[in-house]
Amino acid sequence: MPPRDKLATPFERVTVQYATTGGTKVMWQLHRLFTDPQPHSFQLQGAYGGVDGSDWVDIGLPVLNTFFAVDDEQRIYGKNQDWNYRVVLTTPTREYTSGAVTPRENLNFRDWRLSTDLIRKERLRLNDLVGVQGFLLKRKRYGSRCTRCVEKLSDEVTDSDCPVCNGTGILVGYYAAIPDVYIEIPPVDTSEQMDNLQAAGTVERAVVQGCRALGDPGLDVYDVFVVKGSDVRYVVRDVNDMATHRGYTIASTVTMNQLPFTDRAYKIPLEGT
Repeated sequence: MPPRDKLATPFERVTVQYATTGGTKVMWQLHRLFTDPQPHSFQLQGAYGGVDGSDWVDIGLPVLNTFFAVDDEQRIYGKNQDWNYRVVLTTPTREYTSGAVTPRENLNFRDWRLSTDLIRKERLRLNDLVGVQGFLLKRKRYGSRCTRCVEKLSDEVTDSDCPVCNGTGILVGYYAAIPDVYIEIPPVDTSEQMDNLQAAGTVERAVVQGCRALGDPGLDVYDVFVVKGSDVRYVVRDVNDMATHRGYTIASTVTMNQLPFTDRAYKIPLEGT
């Protein structure tokens, strides 16, 4: 087995002990074969969304040669625990970054290992057998408001084809595309409806029900899935947990709508993918 310091990350596991009003404790465990010399400086970071392209911010000062850090601020005020943490380790030789972890992933070691194995089996099923490969565009739900199309008094989006926010009301609108996402997509149910007033003509709706996706990265309503090769794009309309282990989502069932090729989503680039 090669030394862990020769691999991408030395982090064996990162866990969160969440406190709603502040005082959240983030702990980490390094692989026993990690051999970088000390001092080890750990910087806790946080962001909404927790995917590549997120605006990660430093939380507190770096801590030296320890296994935890504390976030004293309250980060979530709604009902969704969508604030994510990660840890940046700096040694005399190089810098390492852990994966993003959410407060929901609060499992003991045994349950964490079981969940990891269940996800591995589900990933093998999707990647090797039934899944469609593509990119995931995670929609931003927080950030600076669009200065072009958001009405200042009502805070409503006035242009669904806005080139600044891509119709979301948040600058840019989506995080950088996540590559190599696999979703099982069953046959598409297509329906056509004629507008009686002849205002829209014939409206075609392609609804895909019963799609199956991994719980990591988690899909949310209004995220966009881009099929690799064909560039067909789907918007997520409904997400339900299909398989969980002690609250940790292993797989989800998803309903998606195929977007018309005139939709703004087709103008969102996939740089770096």
